[in-house]
Amino acid sequence: MNRTSAIVGAALAFSLMAACESTEDAAADAVADAVPDVTADAGPDVAAPLRTLAVPADAPGPFHVGYRSFEHTYTPRGLSEERTITLHVWYPTEATSGDNPTYQVLFVDEESFVNAPAAPPLDATYPVHVHSHGHQGFGGGSAALMRRFASQGWVAVAPDHVGDLLGAHGDSGTIAHYIKRPGDISAALDALAALPANDPLAKVDVSRVTMSGHSRGCHTVWSVAGASFDADAGGLDAATPDELAVFAEGFRDPRVVAAIPMAGTYSRDWYGVDGYKDATIPMLSLTGSNDNASSARFQFDNLPGADLTWVELEGGCHETFALGFCDTLETQEGFEIVNAYAMAFARVKLLGDTDTKSLGILGGIFVVSPKATVHRAR
Repeated sequence: MNRTSAIVGAALAFSLMAACESTEDAAADAVADAVPDVTADAGPDVAAPLRTLAVPADAPGPFHVGYRSFEHTYTPRGLSEERTITLHVWYPTEATSGDNPTYQVLFVDEESFVNAPAAPPLDATYPVHVHSHGHQGFGGGSAALMRRFASQGWVAVAPDHVGDLLGAHGDSGTIAHYIKRPGDISAALDALAALPANDPLAKVDVSRVTMSGHSRGCHTVWSVAGASFDADAGGLDAATPDELAVFAEGFRDPRVVAAIPMAGTYSRDWYGVDGYKDATIPMLSLTGSNDNASSARFQFDNLPGADLTWVELEGGCHETFALGFCDTLETQEGFEIVNAYAMAFARVKLLGDTDTKSLGILGGIFVVSPKATVHRAR
């Protein structure tokens, strides 16, 4: 047994003994038989530091949340025109008041403070999480999740996918847009890496990051994770030869070591039957029972060998994973469930977190909510 497996087994055995008042041998046997090594494959060929944070994964962190935004210009690979996107950034702060950001003119975030002074990183650098919004969405669409990361000491960044925004989505049906979306994610990481040394957030570590995506953002997740495209599957029928060449090369960004597709599933129209096999990083799929549940079940049953954990929220709808506004699952309740699983996954897979609760959440031992069901890849 390797060191990580030993730590996982010991931590979970302790948890089970306390809960069930079983003997030491019985608890160890139960762990060995029933609990997967949820820290396996924490990142490709990188030994993550083993760290346990003082705050549990299913609770807000010790920090308030600062927010800033700025524009970044780059040229997507294979395209000739420059592209300017707005990057939304959430980060830890000790400030307790300030102006609140407004996303897309309409949505005021009363829990973030614009340009608040950044709290220093808990370690030498800030861990980073990057997010891709859905069709006709915007970077702040999943701000509740971004705030949770920031409250626990992370820097979270979400680009506006220009051309597929609320009220301005004329580009969203083009093949080129599916080149721009993963390009925006890589460009966002490039922009953070290029912050000047005197910038308070310059201590970000973008060499290994986690990613999430909502709805169409799931397509972006699979692309960045390395799923290969199938030109004969249908999704690329309208692509030009030059565009096909870009898709053939793929969009894998090796800095993304674990990913969370939310409210969306793997698309065979783009990646074919086997394209997922090239996406070898750990995945945490979050879906709602009131949102295309049959596709989520099909994904889980038909991606053999994928490092995929699936969490289904009873009553969850499409916006449970973004703005809320779900009449079958109370908004804050849904946010807390999503935040708990996403945070536990990111901490374990990126930071090597060995906290018993984090491991128990991912292993399906610790019950975040009776409305959440954890399915582990067989």
